[in-house]
Amino acid sequence: MIPFDKQKVLWLTLARSLVLPDAGWFDTMSSLIADLKAAGWEGIMFRLLEDWSSALEDLKSEPLEEVQYEYTRLFVNGYPKTACPPYESVYREGTMLGESAMDVYLIYRDWGLEVSEEEAGDHLAVMLEFLYYLASLREVADDEEKLKAVEEAIEGFWRDHLKPWLPQFAGDLTESAEMPFYARLGRVLTEVNSMMG
Repeated sequence: MIPFDKQKVLWLTLARSLVLPDAGWFDTMSSLIADLKAAGWEGIMFRLLEDWSSALEDLKSEPLEEVQYEYTRLFVNGYPKTACPPYESVYREGTMLGESAMDVYLIYRDWGLEVSEEEAGDHLAVMLEFLYYLASLREVADDEEKLKAVEEAIEGFWRDHLKPWLPQFAGDLTESAEMPFYARLGRVLTEVNSMMG
């Protein structure tokens, strides 16, 4: 399990890496990856973050349209098929908005959240944002019962809704990405999955 004190910045950085890049995205990612590196990782994760950070610097020299094209090819509508659609229900059930998507909507509702109609609740970025939200709640939990409930929610959500399909998604991303930033993101996700157990 990744220490809880490192999870908040991790989930936010990973979530933001999986949205369509715009002009401000590069600065946001630079700041988030710098914060993530400063969290004190060691071993393989430290090296992966160094490589990912370097790949982001290289990515900044690419035209925005090319980066957006790569994002779209990988995650939205590549030809002849989308390389790695970032949806739990696609990986687990072979369809959009399947049963697993409905399950996560119920979990979000239980925590007082609603997902925008613009995005499916089982999109990996949305799921990682939810983990970020839970990690934020953990920081302000004012008694042991609340703290335990949030920690159990993080562990359960990971176990039930990310662990079953994230390894395949991360492998597909590493293999399919033509830009090193996204290939290295796949490797980071693989290591995160391994560390979460």
